[in-house]
Amino acid sequence: MAEIIDMKKHIKDLPYFYSNVFTVTVSPYDVTIDFGVKTPEQAKAKSDEFDKVARVSMSPTQAKTLLVILKELINSYEKDFGKIPLAPEFRGRYKAIYGDE
Repeated sequence: MAEIIDMKKHIKDLPYFYSNVFTVTVSPYDVTIDFGVKTPEQAKAKSDEFDKVARVSMSPTQAKTLLVILKELINSYEKDFGKIPLAPEFRGRYKAIYGDE
């Protein structure tokens, strides 16, 4: 007999992570994002190192779907609250993709 799983309980038990840095690795089969926290010491030393707190892997199709959903959510947020500042080193790349900033 199949076991009935209470998903509300499992969702409530999921760990919560804060991240202020991430890296993305892409292969033909998956996209992997390592989320982490850069300590003040690492930031001061201008180190590429950070303390990883979670890793999420998904198919390229899921990653592209996530991209669309995030863009929609960010557009809605900016409509309600104003533009989100973007680091200068990403402005050209953003404009090349989306044509605006």
